[in-house]
This record gives sequence, C-alpha cells and structure tokens, in this order.
Amino acid sequence: MAASTWQGDISIEEAIQQLEDELDQRPENAEGWYLLATTRMNMSQFAAAADAFKQSLRYLPETAVEFPMVMGQLAQALYFANQGQMTAEVTEQVEATLRLDPNELTALGLLGIAAFEAEEYQAAIMHWEKALQVADGQSVQSLQTGIARAREQLEAQGIVMEEVTEGPGVRLHLDLNESLMTEVRGDQLIFVYARAPGERMPITVERLQVSQLPAEIFLSAANSMVEGVSLADFENVDIVARISVSGMAEQQSGDFKGELSNVKVTDGDEYVKLIISERVE
Repeated sequence: MAASTWQGDISIEEAIQQLEDELDQRPENAEGWYLLATTRMNMSQFAAAADAFKQSLRYLPETAVEFPMVMGQLAQALYFANQGQMTAEVTEQVEATLRLDPNELTALGLLGIAAFEAEEYQAAIMHWEKALQVADGQSVQSLQTGIARAREQLEAQGIVMEEVTEGPGVRLHLDLNESLMTEVRGDQLIFVYARAPGERMPITVERLQVSQLPAEIFLSAANSMVEGVSLADFENVDIVARISVSGMAEQQSGDFKGELSNVKVTDGDEYVKLIISERVE
C-alpha cells in the first residue's frame, strides 16, 4: 500500500505525533493508518500497531488489492503483541485472511513460525513452501532459510520429510451464466470453496475476479485452509462459487452463486463444470 511521507527534518516521535494529529482530523485516511501501523511495527510496539492496522482495515474497501495483505499484517502484529502465542484472536485473524486470499504471504509465514516454535517442523515446511510460491525479494531467502532449519531439525530426529504433493482434489471449469453478464463487474471477487457435505466451514478456498472467467481451478491439499484438514481426507465435497457484490467474504443478499453437491474428490484429470447462475436472496 502506498503511503505519504513525512515532511521536514523531524524526529520519529515528532513524525508519529504529526501523523496522529492528521488522523484525528481525517480518520478515514486508510493509508495514514497503515503508515502508522508499519512504523509502530518497526518500533516493536506491536499492540499499538495492531490497533492502527484495525483502523486501516476499517476504512480500506475489502475489494482493494491490498486488503488481504493488511489483514495478514494485522495477524502478525497480534501474534507478536501476544508474545508469539497463537491465541484465539490470532488464529481467527489468520483464518479470516486466508479465506480472502489462501496464498497471503504474511499469514502463511506466520503459520510457519508458529509451527516451528511448537516443534511441528513438517507443518512449518508445508506453510513456508506454500508461501514460497508467492514470495519475492528478501522474503524468498528468509523462507528458504526457515525451511532449511526445519529440515535440519527433522533430520536430527531421524525423520525424512516426504515430498508434499497436491494429491487428490476437484478440478473445476468455472463460468458465469450469460444472463448475469450485465449484472456483475470484472473487478468483483469470486470465492470458490469446498466444504464437507452439510458443513459450513470451508476446507479449501480459492479467490479470483470475475474478469478471469471462464477459469479452470484445481482445489486440493495445496490450498487447504486449516492445518491438519485436507481435501484428500474426504471422498465427496460440496463446491460453492460465489461472486461477492459487496466485496465481503461472508455471503450477502444480492451476491451471485453456483453450487455442486457431493462432488467426488479424485486423482483424475476430469473437470466438473460449475456455472454461477443464482442470485442470493
């Protein structure tokens, strides 16, 4: 997220006070809150950073490209504010972030850190390898270092890490009913998720935009939402694809969706067709 820079040759404390004064006058300035939050993080003032991230998210549209990133950074701030503990609040924030973007870098990195510190080294590697797929720059080196350290710990225990594969899943050909073409915009978000039959909690989630339709999607263990729960654990799942008109992750009246029930989880390469055609009342 872009943010304005401070003016003049002033100390960091004076700059923070200047920014806070500006935010008192213009509290809807999401970028200002983000700048304050990242500054507090750099100063290891994690609780204050979390408060500022929350304010940034309050005024930042959920459809903004940066929204999942800020969600992940809030999770990180909460984690450090709680002395590196995966409290219920931190876990909830991480899960909310990954519902919006299953590949959000900070949230995945945080899950890896928590797993490593809990000596769950295989889980740490899984999270960091997934994060590595979307990382760049310095993040790549940090993740590779973490993965190497986790492998060393496993080797010291005499454990050989098995290669993580995508495994069985559901291949979808997703499209929009022609009658809805004029009802939606290209920048609106689509949430595609698999869940156990009769359950509400997603097992896997994928996120894309209407402009990407038609699209081919593979839901598998690679985009599992919850540690220890994999699509490979189920013979059949329900699939839902929903266009969020409001940009919210939760279903709202006026959204558009398509659903499939009892879809077989398989190793095959056959695609199942899912058409978004129904308005949510």
